[in-house]
Amino acid sequence: MTVLLKKREEDKNELEEKVLSNIKSMVLPYIEKVKMTMLDTTQMNYISIMESHLNEITSPFRHKLTSQSLNLTPREIQVASLIKDGKTTKEIAELMNVCPGAVALHRNHIRKKLGLNNKKVNLASHLSSLP
Repeated sequence: MTVLLKKREEDKNELEEKVLSNIKSMVLPYIEKVKMTMLDTTQMNYISIMESHLNEITSPFRHKLTSQSLNLTPREIQVASLIKDGKTTKEIAELMNVCPGAVALHRNHIRKKLGLNNKKVNLASHLSSLP
């Protein structure tokens, strides 16, 4: 049984390495090429977000946010990633095609789930400090 679990863990690690390698070699170069074309501001923002999210897919930050203990929804993870990237509530609302009030609500839910309710801690700073 222990041998099977060890093999499964090795297979999982190997798959993660392959995915990361494929993203770096097969996707990110094309994103760079698209960034060199004539894009408007909104398109450039979307490309930058795609690039950032691809880089975060295998990052410890992403794994931390998706952990069972935090129980963040996919939308809250998306908002948290954008906050960590330095986006304002207004910018996030525009990128996600929602009103700023919806983003504020997600921010409050994230703060609550991170244990930051009623604390004078900057959410962006806290998210940036996560491993």
